[in-house]
Amino acid sequence: MTFFRAGAVIAPFLAVALLAGCASTGSGASGSTGLAGELAFVPAGDQILYSDLEGARAALGLESDAPAVEVLTELDEELGVIAPQSFDWWEIDLAEDVEGAIGVSVLDVGRFVESRDAEGADILAFDAPDDAAARLTKALGDPVDGLWEHGEVDGGVDLSAEGGRAAIYSQRIAEIDGRLVIAGRSETIGQIRDGESAANDERAVAAAAALDGRGVLSAMLFEPRNEVLPGATYVGGGVSHGDDGVSVHFVAVAQGDAEALADAMRELFESGTTFRGTPFADLVSVDEVTVSGDVVVVDARPTAAANVWSQMLLQGELG
Repeated sequence: MTFFRAGAVIAPFLAVALLAGCASTGSGASGSTGLAGELAFVPAGDQILYSDLEGARAALGLESDAPAVEVLTELDEELGVIAPQSFDWWEIDLAEDVEGAIGVSVLDVGRFVESRDAEGADILAFDAPDDAAARLTKALGDPVDGLWEHGEVDGGVDLSAEGGRAAIYSQRIAEIDGRLVIAGRSETIGQIRDGESAANDERAVAAAAALDGRGVLSAMLFEPRNEVLPGATYVGGGVSHGDDGVSVHFVAVAQGDAEALADAMRELFESGTTFRGTPFADLVSVDEVTVSGDVVVVDARPTAAANVWSQMLLQGELG
């Protein structure tokens, strides 16, 4: 199922979609497996992003034929939804040109996961439209060994490419287990085909499963970049939406004493401040801190904007 294809209207979309957060009922797309199930389609990169845009739209009761720019703006403002970042797909005004270049675009994305491989190349995976193969072949020619290719230099960027920004990125595309996997390098596609993915990272799987248990439809996971939470070996967060409104969830995987990590997280959220000196208590109100094995989860309510969780993660407030 596609996201915007019915009645889509291409219009400029503000960069506010750049890495915010989301909401949720669990699964919007048919056969959805949540974040944990999507880890098999990205490498274990330094940052993994996920959103179920269809589920988020359903949570807000938005019409399926609403203009794309209106839907994305609403999802961002009300739920803090993460839009695809790879290959500049968050810029909705490029969608028509992107589709002209490779046959598909952000308008086909109902649920996605993305990351960045060890060489710094983007990789994006989403549920494949029923006619994906025909559209890709029309735009790019017949696949070779199951791989459609855009761009002459594998892994390169051609700033002089005909079609402008929508066509500058090298893209290698494969259909794998019902997903379209678009990567900057063919080697990355090979890794996913061979099962070398974030699904083999026990920390990522544990963190993702904890967030899935909260019904998140948008989430972020990564290895800590600082020692804000000593003992945390993996961190992340997400947003859910239910009958009682929006909730935000922060997760950390402990290397050692999970109870001590839980105490540190509670103290941080209830008494700590951000790097800019803003009390965390002014941003979120903690409902519960739970420990399950090595995984600690802080469930809270946003007292500021819905995208507070992703902004905190992006700014390194949790690691």
